[in-house]
Amino acid sequence: MGRGKTPEWTPGLAFVGVPRKKRHRCKTTPRQRTGGLQLAWLDQHRDHAGDDCLPFLYRKARPTRVSYNFKPRPVVVVMCLMAHGAPPSGKTMALHRCGNGHLECVNPRHLYWGDASDNQADAARHKREGRPFCPDTLMEAVMRIAG
Repeated sequence: MGRGKTPEWTPGLAFVGVPRKKRHRCKTTPRQRTGGLQLAWLDQHRDHAGDDCLPFLYRKARPTRVSYNFKPRPVVVVMCLMAHGAPPSGKTMALHRCGNGHLECVNPRHLYWGDASDNQADAARHKREGRPFCPDTLMEAVMRIAG
């Protein structure tokens, strides 16, 4: 038989005539694809009329991408495409008026098409300029919490 295998063992079977158990995952695990749900949620909120930020429901730790027209795109770009149509020539970035792009705000009233210079102007206006949103010093945060 070779290599110490007993005569009743074969590679595809646990024992002769008894198939191995197949591994399966529950269909409700977090790794389940949610692309259709994400697009449906965005489609429901494309006419959102509120002034508050609308955080994306399926937000992840990293920027969320959604498959739109067979291409993975950032969720804010997909919402801008749904709400405002195709970008004008030269303005290919989806920008935020609210300054909460890092929180994936997808309120269509806060999104608009712009270019790199508009993005720099937004960063200066929102005081973000390439750094994460955080207080200037730890002491300022402590003082604000304390009092």
